[in-house]
Amino acid sequence: MERNKNIEAHMDDLLKQAHGLLDELDDVRRKYGLVGEMPPQANGSWQRGDAGQGSVQKEKAAVALKEEEVIMTDQDQQKEKETQEAKAPAEDQPVYYDADGNPVPPVVYYDAQGRPVVPVFAAQPAPAQPEEQYETLPDGTRVRVVYQEPESKRTSAAKQPALPKQQAAPVKQDKPSPKQGASASMRVIYEAPDAHLANKVPKQQEDEGHTQPSVPAAQQPSAPLEKTAPPSSSGLADLFAEAGQDTGNQKKKQKKEKGRFGDGWLPWRGDTAAEKVRRTVFLLALATLLVCLPFLGYRLYEGWYNDYFTKQLAGKIQTGLDESAWEDIRARHPGVNFPEGMNPAYADLYAANQDMVGWLKIENTKYINFPIVQTTDNDIYLKRDFYGRKTDYGNPFLDFRNNAKELDRNTIIFGHHMRSGDQEFSELTDYLTIDGFKRHPVIDFSTLYADYKWKVYAVFLTNSKAQHDNGYVFNYIFTNLESDDKFMEYVSEIDQRKLYSTGVDIKPTDKILTLSTCNYDWDEQRLVVVARLVREGENPSVDTSLAKKNENPRYPQIYYDQKGITNPYRDAKKWEA
Repeated sequence: MERNKNIEAHMDDLLKQAHGLLDELDDVRRKYGLVGEMPPQANGSWQRGDAGQGSVQKEKAAVALKEEEVIMTDQDQQKEKETQEAKAPAEDQPVYYDADGNPVPPVVYYDAQGRPVVPVFAAQPAPAQPEEQYETLPDGTRVRVVYQEPESKRTSAAKQPALPKQQAAPVKQDKPSPKQGASASMRVIYEAPDAHLANKVPKQQEDEGHTQPSVPAAQQPSAPLEKTAPPSSSGLADLFAEAGQDTGNQKKKQKKEKGRFGDGWLPWRGDTAAEKVRRTVFLLALATLLVCLPFLGYRLYEGWYNDYFTKQLAGKIQTGLDESAWEDIRARHPGVNFPEGMNPAYADLYAANQDMVGWLKIENTKYINFPIVQTTDNDIYLKRDFYGRKTDYGNPFLDFRNNAKELDRNTIIFGHHMRSGDQEFSELTDYLTIDGFKRHPVIDFSTLYADYKWKVYAVFLTNSKAQHDNGYVFNYIFTNLESDDKFMEYVSEIDQRKLYSTGVDIKPTDKILTLSTCNYDWDEQRLVVVARLVREGENPSVDTSLAKKNENPRYPQIYYDQKGITNPYRDAKKWEA
């Protein structure tokens, strides 16, 4: 019994030694690819006596199972090797490596239409020395530094198609390189400058049928480095620090890229303060424009229509008619009671509006050529055109106190001066200068009963509110005065205020025409043009060379207050009509 125990112990030692040899043999077979051959030990040459036969059979089963696992492992490795060879880059395609020297497949990018494009890597600005683009890996390999763009900056706003199978995901690192920065959506990768040459086989060797297994550039011995100063930093730290600031808002930005309504012009949560201010200002400007557009469009249309409408009225004047034309006129307008002695040239206009009393025209102006109306209320035609339709341009009108058939001492016509255009009386501002007077020295104002011409005598600026001139308003809108002397007093007051002398004189028996409109040097300012009726037998032309500037015209107190100067007329006589 003791002897049998010694034999069993000895057999156990031999089995252990045999198992060790089998393990070494397995390693050798795996190393040289001999996994398909059965070892001699598998044929049962190592057997014990009948007493240890059960134990030997168990050992054989364990060895066979281990053989099968080794074969399967080798097959998996062979498949993985074939897959990697299929995925290997083309001969001319550069090979990229991560910070640890592991090969990294390039990333496929897609445009907005889902078409693959060439991978884009944003490199650092060109350094002063070429050495700044290179670094040395831990194994001594000399590589060039390349920066892979962040995920959020890839060119695709639409849903991108799935990556092709041959484009494997980048190799994951157990320990991220410190050069990868804080952002998880970017990596530093390196490119071996001559890596793509390692896959090429010399033509001579191809002809001879010799091929050489490709060795990764990271495993090739690097060329000896020249004795130069250590390369400076690649400058990627600043890029990563800047890109890392966007990491917190990356998810919110990706949501915006999905085509959300208002992207690009509506402020959203997650936008920077400056972006919110910019978009808010844009929205306010847009709202203002949308609100103002209808008013602007209306003003443009109204101006165009008023000009068109006025020209249509001018076309209704029929010149060259005599008394014989009245029979035909009354036949056309049977319900109209035409005044006795009326000029038949204005018959059609009068038939359209019995408020018409005359026609005003100033040569060398664009718009002053329109009918003049009169009612018992001066306010009616402030906002109505010739046909009574509402308009901001109104229609120039004769003062309700004037007699259009027998002219008064002072015939007064009011009209608008529009800030937004030159229509109605806006062109009277031309008379503020001597040159403007020289272009229009004579005014034509004809009533329904007679044609008249008027020579411009004076132009002045005055106030319509008493508080603008020490409680005084100069009255220029009277129709008649009590005597010729009183009239000449008024002429003297005009002479103090006129901007220039025109060379035209006024006699005590003369009649005048006054055109009054707004001006905007101060609130409720009035621009007044005074013209004298051409006398019977007088030449209607004016010698404009006699015009001379008034060096010290009289203005209301508000004028001097605005200029910050003393009013020399502060204690002057305040004339009353």
